[in-house]
Amino acid sequence: SEPSHFRRTREEDVKGRVLGYEGRLTSGYFNNITEAGVSSHRRGTHESLLDLARRYASDPEAVACELRLNGSWRYWARELQSVIRQHRTLEEVRRTHARALSTRIRRAA
Repeated sequence: SEPSHFRRTREEDVKGRVLGYEGRLTSGYFNNITEAGVSSHRRGTHESLLDLARRYASDPEAVACELRLNGSWRYWARELQSVIRQHRTLEEVRRTHARALSTRIRRAA
């Protein structure tokens, strides 16, 4: 069995793994943040949204009916809004960092 992400002590335990999700920084060399709470939830939500989109592409009426009948459209609407906000925030942070780096480079020259 694979060791817990809290007990990773060897480099071999993490070889070949992606050590971050959606641009997040991991803390600690042997930690795999993709196994932890929020990142794991986001990955699962992402996969569920992709599955929903695939099903909708093949049979839109059935998916729309399912979402209406069980009320899950409310959940997915909130999740999509959350994803949109996260992407906008991440883009703003990236632009801010790029401007700051550009300013530093100009000052250093």
